[in-house]
Amino acid sequence: MVMDHTFAPNRTYSRTKWTKYVWIMCCSVWMVSVLRYFHSEGTTIPDPRASSRGHLGKAPKNGEWYDLLCPRYRLQKMTEPTQLNWLPPNEDTIVFTQTSCGLNFNGRQACAVESAARHHPHQLVTVFVTGPLVDWSHPLIKILTNLDNVLFSWLDLDDLFSDSPLQHWYQEKLWLINEEHQSAFISDASRAEILRKYGGTYMDLDALTLRPLPNRTNYLGRVDSQRITGAIMSLVKGHPLSHILAKSIPEVYKPFQADSIGPALVNSALRELCPGNLTSSTFSRRLSNTSSDNEVSAYLEDTSPYFQSPEMCSDLTIYPEKMFYPIGYHHYTGERALLFKRGRGYGEKFLRASKAFSLHLYNSLTWMEKVVSGGDSILEEAMRRNCPSVHQYMEENVGLL
Repeated sequence: MVMDHTFAPNRTYSRTKWTKYVWIMCCSVWMVSVLRYFHSEGTTIPDPRASSRGHLGKAPKNGEWYDLLCPRYRLQKMTEPTQLNWLPPNEDTIVFTQTSCGLNFNGRQACAVESAARHHPHQLVTVFVTGPLVDWSHPLIKILTNLDNVLFSWLDLDDLFSDSPLQHWYQEKLWLINEEHQSAFISDASRAEILRKYGGTYMDLDALTLRPLPNRTNYLGRVDSQRITGAIMSLVKGHPLSHILAKSIPEVYKPFQADSIGPALVNSALRELCPGNLTSSTFSRRLSNTSSDNEVSAYLEDTSPYFQSPEMCSDLTIYPEKMFYPIGYHHYTGERALLFKRGRGYGEKFLRASKAFSLHLYNSLTWMEKVVSGGDSILEEAMRRNCPSVHQYMEENVGLL
């Protein structure tokens, strides 16, 4: 009997073809995984709640706030990622929050932390960040973590907003409606809830500390004659003002009005707490864009506003505007630009006369403004004196402030 071998080559071809199909399918699955990774869908990241042994797991998915707030968070950009834990503050803590999911800090932010730590060596300065890891290899992070009283903590929003007047607002993700301002809304809400639950002294990351803050609790300050702001605010745990702020956020929140739960809410809350008890500031000196150098010098060296009596609202002290915001933020007056001008000796003049506790940089308005290091601007002189380690690094390695 003669055997027919005509199908043997076809069987060989079928095995080859099947192997090819399997290879194509594997490649396709791999490509899909890569694309999903780079679109931050289901990225595996170290769990901040895990043990210190570096266990890898999924970020907490209760509400999936992390993926929504931090969609572009990238571990591969970190040289030395270090896992953070959620460590709540107390009434003696100075608190900063970074809710933009940044992997590291810029010079101004690092200076804010260093200056607060140096002026308060016996107080804990906690930096709450929404990213669950921090890059310990970053030079500015190294400077801050080398300070004995600086601590980085993960800002666990699920934990913070649980059992809170803000819980429903948070879980409904109303803060996501306006992507441009969502990190600012989370910052405003976190500030209110941290102070309500734990108390402490909150400071914006663009506020440089010039001298020790008031040796008291329950205070904030005017930013101008009409507005009081919470960019720097100290409250005891459970203070009525923090309760009003927290309960009011869901009621007044407007996703396309960036200020709706910021200074505007602080002012309305104070009016509710002390109806008819708040006046306008008596400080009226202002500059214009055409002010002469002599007029600018007189503005910077004027100490009279520092001796105004603070206003009182119940047990709250409201400091005059020059105490926390000595340089005005209005562009049309020309004041804001004074922070960055070189060659006029403004830095020395301002710091010699100023009795302010802090210097606010209004980062949302000035983030594009840069100063070449080695000059005499107010910004550089303030950094040189109050955050010397950050200033030295920026001067030697970056050249811009």
